[in-house]
Amino acid sequence: MGDSLNRKWENIIEVVIAVFLIIYIGYSLSVVAKLAYDFETLKNYEIMSLCISLIPLILSLVLALKRKSYRRLDFLLVVIIISGVLISYICSVDKSISLFGRIYRCEGLVFLLAYYFYYLASREITNGKLRGAIVLMFLVVVFANVGYAVLQMFSSLAHKFNIDVVLMFKDATGLVGNPNFLSTIVVFGLFVILGYYLFSKKYGILILGYFGSMICFYVLLLAGSLSGIVAFISTMFLMLIFGVIYFFWKNKDRYEGIFFLIKFLAFIPAIIMCFIVAERLNDNHVRSDLLGMFMEVTDGLPEEAGTNRIYIWKNTIAILPKYILTGSGIDTFKEAFLDEYLVIESIDAVVDKAHNEYLQIALTEGVIPLLGYIGLIFYTLVRFIRHFRKETLMVTDIALVFAILAYLTQAIFNIRVIQIAPLFFILFGLVNYKDYSV
Repeated sequence: MGDSLNRKWENIIEVVIAVFLIIYIGYSLSVVAKLAYDFETLKNYEIMSLCISLIPLILSLVLALKRKSYRRLDFLLVVIIISGVLISYICSVDKSISLFGRIYRCEGLVFLLAYYFYYLASREITNGKLRGAIVLMFLVVVFANVGYAVLQMFSSLAHKFNIDVVLMFKDATGLVGNPNFLSTIVVFGLFVILGYYLFSKKYGILILGYFGSMICFYVLLLAGSLSGIVAFISTMFLMLIFGVIYFFWKNKDRYEGIFFLIKFLAFIPAIIMCFIVAERLNDNHVRSDLLGMFMEVTDGLPEEAGTNRIYIWKNTIAILPKYILTGSGIDTFKEAFLDEYLVIESIDAVVDKAHNEYLQIALTEGVIPLLGYIGLIFYTLVRFIRHFRKETLMVTDIALVFAILAYLTQAIFNIRVIQIAPLFFILFGLVNYKDYSV
């Protein structure tokens, strides 16, 4: 009787946590739609994100104490990361920037704490329906950006429905307001959908997954960002290998394996069609950009390669020893470069970010948050492999892990942004939700 009562209260707490996470995801969409053009609301959004995270955090800590899930390695890693972030703030070269972040970015201490609070909250949700509801709300955000991006590139369609769209770049930006940001959230959502399409046995999900994935890939092309394309290609390759192992070797289900391969191959014509449509109707440049990237690789990656990313990465690594222990301070990349390599003379551009999430964390937050973050990634992958061996994987687990891998791949070329990072950490926590002994 006592155990069932305790479990009932645990279920109620999980529902409350999930409701807060869903509300926050919806709130983030409504605010981000304004952030792309109204930067004055950034600071308030940052404060609200932290405030909203506190209630689910407290409730998740109650569950963690009851379930003893605080003994798991990921809980310790998050505590280490938060400790490192606080040390970085204390030792910052400019605390006024590190508290709320640089203007127009606002990824300061306040938002970093919110990220990890949301992770701790979502990892305690074990109910499959609640997890599914959170993923569904995330996909609503993804398709809101996808729909807006299509309207941006077909302005006549937008005018027909009396919708005002703003296009600040030559490529689609979506509601997040930047082609790179759009590419990040679309490729992240794309692999959630592809995971369901390729591994679910429900025909309704198969149909929705196929066309949903196709639309997302089309918008990925409209964003014109190679980081998303590289993440798509590499993650698709990993997904193919995993699917073959999963069906032919682990489950030894030849018919399911053949069906998986058919679904995978059926998506290739959709990819080709999206390329053709994007080039014909939208004058898309992704194919030529991919050829250009290949030429840069064969030329030995000169410093101007990747829109000067090679130059930025080399010089970031060069000054890392100076800040590696405590970091220069959250979001103070520009200050760290001030006396070194601030300006790219060839294009007269100011460097204020690393264009690489891992180098950005290393330089501004220091080695402790970086190693903690990498440890969290490896912990997640190890648990995924263990569940794979135990044959306890759910379709949602597979979809979320490959979506996370896609995000982490594009992060090699981009940095975290507040329009997307909170959603990433919520879904990141959902992956590590069960098997408290691992």
